[in-house]
Amino acid sequence: MLRSKTDQIRLLLFYFVTICSGPSELELLAKQGKEKYEEIRQEQFTKFGEEMFANEAAPKLSREGFVFRVLSWNILSQKLMEQHRYLYSNSLNVSLDWEYRKTQILSEIKDSNADILTLQEVEEQSFHAISELKNLGYTGIFKKRTNDKIDGCAIYYRPDKLTLKEHAFVEFYQPGVRLLDRDNIGIVARFEPKDSEGNEFIVATTHLLYNPKRHDIKLVQMQLLLAEVERLAFSGALRQGDKLIPMYHPCILTGDMNLSPQSGVYNLITEGKLQYEQLSSRNLSTLDSPNSFHTLPRVLLPPYLGITDNCQHEKLISQRTFMRQSIEEESRLVSLYNSERRSDRYRRSEEPNWRDSDDRNFNRTDSQSKYGTGILSHNLKFKSVYPHLKNGAPEVTTHQDWWITVDYIFYSPVIQQEQESSLRLVSFKGLPSANEAADYLKTIPNLFCGSDHLPLVSTFFLAKS
Repeated sequence: MLRSKTDQIRLLLFYFVTICSGPSELELLAKQGKEKYEEIRQEQFTKFGEEMFANEAAPKLSREGFVFRVLSWNILSQKLMEQHRYLYSNSLNVSLDWEYRKTQILSEIKDSNADILTLQEVEEQSFHAISELKNLGYTGIFKKRTNDKIDGCAIYYRPDKLTLKEHAFVEFYQPGVRLLDRDNIGIVARFEPKDSEGNEFIVATTHLLYNPKRHDIKLVQMQLLLAEVERLAFSGALRQGDKLIPMYHPCILTGDMNLSPQSGVYNLITEGKLQYEQLSSRNLSTLDSPNSFHTLPRVLLPPYLGITDNCQHEKLISQRTFMRQSIEEESRLVSLYNSERRSDRYRRSEEPNWRDSDDRNFNRTDSQSKYGTGILSHNLKFKSVYPHLKNGAPEVTTHQDWWITVDYIFYSPVIQQEQESSLRLVSFKGLPSANEAADYLKTIPNLFCGSDHLPLVSTFFLAKS
């Protein structure tokens, strides 16, 4: 909603002038809007970026590592937009036209100079039809949401700079599992720079469930995604006494997560732990109704899925040694259902005694139990690229009744045992504050922004190992 009657009048005047204008006036308005948009989205450098990349040290560091740029963006499915046209009543018709939006999206991508694109709400037909991305030097992988959904996620990359070593398509729909009955998906990819063999890193993207009253579902969707990120990121282990300490490739996690920086799922990602038992299933808070029907039980997922409370594949970690197993061997140890590789490995009948009602009664006497602990955790050390505040006001990435943040780029600044990662954040393209968005963007999509989300863009330095 707009903040005041003044804002409403300003928006109506803006539309009146635009509608009464000819094509050249539209182009002028788009140009003027784009200039202001770029002004409030100036590149922001980290301390590392200022010290190393804003001076003569940049060429030297480029020789010592790989500098690359990542763009993450929900580009708005055209068919979904047309099915919910009422949500975009404040946008001009021309700014909702796919050919016009595609032009704006491609322009933004080209201007970003990104080496990797992680996109959400990509339609399968659009993925195969956007030949312009190939002309810009990209190739990519795509995963449609499951069942009858029309859109999905894609990761594009520049094959002249990067080699795609491995990827996994993660389906959050798991047959017969109460909290995993939605069709959202994720993609996890392992890349290697062309000029730095063995210096690998992970890029993952997802589009979590939208429903603002089902954070319990978002939580278990993230649990599955983190398990797959952990699987592909594992690079070996170090022995400390009688323990093996896992080591990981640097990770970048992106997507439209449909949650705020104050949410429980966000805390799980960035803090590595969340005590979920008895939290509200609606919003993962302790302030909801004490009725147990609306609170989370101690067991979220049935053990036959093999996903532990530490967001790992149990069968996989039970057989880990100093080195990662082959891709083929790992595949045999993953218990998750996937419609693209359906086989005898997934048989619900193998667990005939499990029922959803067992969630609250499940109990293991083993002190090393990996399930039913009431706490989710993970070994990956994630930090948000964006600070979520701009001059004391919230940063925003989209408009849902009001301007909010739901889109993220996370990265791993440490790898394990507080050791510094070889991945360093250099800079990011700034986001507008809520007030700036209301004053200057007014509504999205518009004449210069081709989606109802803003793209996130960041630059990283990957030191040679």
